[in-house]
Amino acid sequence: FEGHEQGLSFCIHIETKNSNAAAAHRLISLIEAEADPWIGQTIIFDGSSEPRKVTIVEPTIGRDQIALNPPEYAGLNMFLNQIDHIELLVSKGIPFKRGVLLHGPWGTGKTLAAAAFMQACHKAGITVFHEKQISADCLVKTMRLAQRMATRGGAFMVFCEDIDLVPSRSLINMMDGADNKASNVSIVATTNHCDHLDPALTRTGRFDIVMEFMLPEEDVRRDILAINKCEAWSETISKATEGFTGSDLAEVARRAQIQSLINGQECPTVEDVL
Repeated sequence: FEGHEQGLSFCIHIETKNSNAAAAHRLISLIEAEADPWIGQTIIFDGSSEPRKVTIVEPTIGRDQIALNPPEYAGLNMFLNQIDHIELLVSKGIPFKRGVLLHGPWGTGKTLAAAAFMQACHKAGITVFHEKQISADCLVKTMRLAQRMATRGGAFMVFCEDIDLVPSRSLINMMDGADNKASNVSIVATTNHCDHLDPALTRTGRFDIVMEFMLPEEDVRRDILAINKCEAWSETISKATEGFTGSDLAEVARRAQIQSLINGQECPTVEDVL
């Protein structure tokens, strides 16, 4: 495949039994006859050695399955609106090129928000690359692959967590490259340590949308419990959960469910939550 020696292209390995070369050639012909089979898929890249592990997945977390504070919802919807109207915007010459940075304490919903982005992209026919390996080399290869594939049409989103572990200079060079400026490729990244990033990264044209995630407010804490199948709520629970993260609340809901089932009840009570 073109560019394979630079780690820029997919590679399909076909192994046949009983020296069945004819079957292998038929498979290759089928693949070559297809339009690019990766377009519109959500694909996870894992591992640093070649060939890398590639997994095609179906995103399952949508925007209705997360609860966020109002400022975070505003940032979420800013990007989701572009995804929802991708065909209109691209037809008017507005490329799908956004840098979105999600930052804040651990467990406050950054990864869930990114998951909602991925599902929205998947439904809109946008190809999603989820880079699991936190290294400049792997992320640059994945971005270059998205940029190369985007020249043949379509929009792409690259997602990477803990972006602060990638050298800032590598990120700046990647995001300022001519290939990135001209392509329909967005990058969504998360970090628990925004202060570790070069401030130059958060200027417009690199990370255009910067969303800070805070500890959930009272109404959001109640919603997070409800999303996790725990409807019980009271003023006592509200006070007891002050300072909890979304992840903390999900664990509270799981424990309350376990306790309620042990007690022979279908739904957790206030006592179960406490």
